[in-house]
Amino acid sequence: MRTDLFDATDVACCRMYSEPATVWKGLIKNATEGIARPALILPFTALLLLGQVLPPLLLAVSLASGAAQPLTIILGVGTTLNYAARGLCAWRFRQSWLGAALHPLAILVFLATQWWAFIQEKRGRPFYWKGRVQPGVPA
Repeated sequence: MRTDLFDATDVACCRMYSEPATVWKGLIKNATEGIARPALILPFTALLLLGQVLPPLLLAVSLASGAAQPLTIILGVGTTLNYAARGLCAWRFRQSWLGAALHPLAILVFLATQWWAFIQEKRGRPFYWKGRVQPGVPA
């Protein structure tokens, strides 16, 4: 079936979760439909870590240690592009600027939920959502 994405900011809003535990469970509930599958989890983990998490960390280390200027420039460009894209989304969709600044941390949390779901599914653990067992979804 065909799907599409669109910006419904002006016509709808919702509050998905009110506390951290429900955020975690809500993300895990959908993880096996995301990247928590054998063929996807390793390549996407590498892609997200190398593209979203490591550049700002390595830039900070490079600046603090006085590393070679070309390396610092490359890391600076990569980090700037990542934050520019995230900042543009924050502006366009009226999201938190703090959330945009903490984007690498959000990626780490996302990866943690995916790996948790992947491991729990491999262990055969059932997942409960709103008091019901969810078939095919790990704990």
